[in-house]
Amino acid sequence: MPLALEYYNIVTRKQRENAAYTLINYLTSNKINRISRKMATPLEQCLSPQRPAELLLPQSPEEVQILVINPNSNRDMSVGIGKLIKGQPYPPEHTTLITFTASSGPSSIDNAVDALASAKVISDDIAQATPYFAARDAFIVACFSPHPLVSLLRNHPSLYRKPVIGIFEASISVSLSMLPLSVPDEYANLPITAEPQPPARKFTGTKFGIVTTGAAWVPILTAGVNDYLGLPASEVPLSARFKGVASTGLSAEQLHTTPEEEVRERVVKATRQLVADGDVAVVVLGCAGMAGMDKWVEDACVEELGRNAASLVRVIDGIKAAVALAVEEARHMKQLAYREPPPADDVVVIDTEAY
Repeated sequence: MPLALEYYNIVTRKQRENAAYTLINYLTSNKINRISRKMATPLEQCLSPQRPAELLLPQSPEEVQILVINPNSNRDMSVGIGKLIKGQPYPPEHTTLITFTASSGPSSIDNAVDALASAKVISDDIAQATPYFAARDAFIVACFSPHPLVSLLRNHPSLYRKPVIGIFEASISVSLSMLPLSVPDEYANLPITAEPQPPARKFTGTKFGIVTTGAAWVPILTAGVNDYLGLPASEVPLSARFKGVASTGLSAEQLHTTPEEEVRERVVKATRQLVADGDVAVVVLGCAGMAGMDKWVEDACVEELGRNAASLVRVIDGIKAAVALAVEEARHMKQLAYREPPPADDVVVIDTEAY
């Protein structure tokens, strides 16, 4: 009997679970070469470099695998994301993070058109390798934008109910949770940094802001934040908790091709512009390609605000924020999926006469 038909003839729940893993392993291992030939870039090359071969196959129910999708075709950016993930305390035990790079499409997502094109590429990649994607427990979309891929994955029939976290949405959620309600008096006075000297400044620190790449992203991200907060998708900040977006003027690809010193200068300049009014307590790195640049943002805050106030400013990396949320959500969904039903004698009987 063919393996696929044999699976449907298995009765017990535990047997079906084990057979499902056997079936997916069979489909993945036997079709991986044909799938790779159909994709613009072979599937194995889209994955993390130097990854164990078993990452191509689904793991046991105890394991949680999270696929971090870089929707552009720039593998250098994926390598940077992988290094960032490897250098943090996440993932916890029994959790594996795998990076995946789009097989083709734009090498840098610099506007809404690029985002749509990259979503189409990933959609095609999923169509060519559905068993591989379906075997993952959660997904992170590593593009800092209101990327259409987030909704696409959440509504994909083969990925039903699997957690999908965009680094844009994760950053906003984490930023809001970190904003203080008030600032101690001893941190309030800011140094005078401009000539001629302006009036004495105060650090109020109740907003978050974003430092991003090209200027084209400023209105897009601003509207995206407003929309995520349930406000009209205006291109000016509407929330009392949102300062706005500052641009470095570089594309995501240029972050890796421009001399490092120039990139640092641009990041520092944009950050100082963002925090100059003293009302920003959280700065978000507004591009997956900015992974690891948080130290430059911290230095800029010290230069602009002084050490006391700068010590209250938090820097959010969208990749780290998304990993933290995805790990917890994936574990929660795993617990629901594999929760054993209560024994028959443990059923609670409701007295209908009480209602």
